[in-house]
Amino acid sequence: MRPLDSTKVSAGVPIEISAWYRTSSVSSVNGCTAALIACTYGGTSGVLILQSFPAATALNTWVQNKATCTYTADQLARSGGAQVLIGWNCKDGATAWVDTVSVGAAPV
Repeated sequence: MRPLDSTKVSAGVPIEISAWYRTSSVSSVNGCTAALIACTYGGTSGVLILQSFPAATALNTWVQNKATCTYTADQLARSGGAQVLIGWNCKDGATAWVDTVSVGAAPV
């Protein structure tokens, strides 16, 4: 989980998080099942949005996934502020990558 720069996040203003994903194994037994983007706040106390993408879309190819989050003033004021979690849901030994993560203003 990475904290977002509090000077770049404003209450009520949507932000877009994007990341490129790739895996070499898709399986609920010994591979990956989903790529994830989560917007959280207050340390681990709150999840604003959890976006899940099927791992099969990133099998042996790079694919870009995006999520849009809009924080409230109360969420930003909590200890820990706003954070983003980028990752995979994979079994032990599975291989998956994340590349080129960006956070910015959501397109209008």
